[in-house]
Amino acid sequence: MDTKYPQKNRLQNNYEDLRNLKPTGANPPDDSTSAPTYALAVARPDNIWRVTRLSADAWENFACFDKDIRSIRTEGVNFGILNRACEYFIIVRPGPKGTKLFVSDLDAALDDNFVIDALEERGYDTEMGEDWEGSWGIGDFSILEDIGLPESVLSVIVDDDESWADDQIMEIAETLGFDEELEQAVEY
Repeated sequence: MDTKYPQKNRLQNNYEDLRNLKPTGANPPDDSTSAPTYALAVARPDNIWRVTRLSADAWENFACFDKDIRSIRTEGVNFGILNRACEYFIIVRPGPKGTKLFVSDLDAALDDNFVIDALEERGYDTEMGEDWEGSWGIGDFSILEDIGLPESVLSVIVDDDESWADDQIMEIAETLGFDEELEQAVEY
């Protein structure tokens, strides 16, 4: 498939082709009406990655997304990734001390209001000053460090203003080794 964005699912392309795309910024073009939005459960029982697409309720309501991820019972790794129309993504990871949260782009999240309550409940400052410029991630940057994604690598991935959220998610998946499972899960 050699069409360029916008299209139904950019992850269907060879990932190397995606790296050669030069978007104008972290957000998809204004004329795009088909930017992918999806919520996924990612688990690694018995050292085998499993990526499952969640219901539309999970990507329409953060509380549903969080609840769906927390309800998955598996030994080993378990977390959720939610892509909000290629503008930003969210990672949640349940643990014994509560659910950890990471948001790739606070600026886009504030425009969307999808996850603001969850950030504020966890004590993160979501107020923007008058001199606010740019975007940055917020939350627990070490959310996936114990399984092979160091805080410094996640920071570099989300600081890339030339990558859209689905590109950044794919980069995370490649780093952790579930890129093929991710591609299969997000096919439309």
